[in-house]
Amino acid sequence: MGLIKQAAEMARETKQCTEFVQKLSVLQWVLTFLFMGVACTVLMVYLLFTSLWLFPVLYTIWMLIDWNTPERGRAGGWVKNWAVWTHLRNYFPVKIVKTAELSPNRNYILGSHPHGIMCAGAFTSFCTGCSGFSQAFPGMRPTLAILAGLFKMPLYREYLMSAVYSFGENELFKQVVFPEGSVMRVLQTAFKKVMGFAPCLFIGQSWGLVPYSVPVTTVVGSPISVPQVSRPSEEMVDHYHSLYMEALTQLFHAHKTSCGLSDTHQLQII
Repeated sequence: MGLIKQAAEMARETKQCTEFVQKLSVLQWVLTFLFMGVACTVLMVYLLFTSLWLFPVLYTIWMLIDWNTPERGRAGGWVKNWAVWTHLRNYFPVKIVKTAELSPNRNYILGSHPHGIMCAGAFTSFCTGCSGFSQAFPGMRPTLAILAGLFKMPLYREYLMSAVYSFGENELFKQVVFPEGSVMRVLQTAFKKVMGFAPCLFIGQSWGLVPYSVPVTTVVGSPISVPQVSRPSEEMVDHYHSLYMEALTQLFHAHKTSCGLSDTHQLQII
């Protein structure tokens, strides 16, 4: 009995340690998402007025030379293979479900829905080397399209460059929704017009910063073949948009029950 009790105690301590490491991994991702870009910009400006002024000057020159690299992504993969992303994946956990073959000889645009607060499903599935994407779709190199303005922040841009539905994405944070006509809603709308995105007030666990540990399942659907047309007509755009919405709806209903939703759950496209 003593050995059994000791083994149980050791297992409990191991589980607590694992959960602590996972939570730290998620916290660094959240803090990076929220503050790293601004912090790096402030640091570079500060260094201009110190004895290390040459570093931000040289980096600015490099940044101008490398300005257009984000359009196609950087090939280096050392950041995406960090062990910290494995702990991030296991925290929720995040997994990929493959429903169709994607030829590595073609290019694809994978629209990931829903966006959520921080796109945990899309980030973990397509930006890290621990999601199993490379094993599910060999020969393909995924890159995540994000706000172009983030690549104009010094140092942070280097960190970033190193139909899909993510079930569970909306449950990671509790978002505070401001009513129409309120002061906060007006400020939120004005910020979106200037910056291109709306800041969100959200609540998680552990001081509100860490997302809830909810399973996130990223389901990759069948591709829709779209001809390359330099100037598509409005009718053509509407046609393929309707095909995409239909495919996304079918993907949602085909996998919702296996991902924890009820059979009566409906997809609302705004």
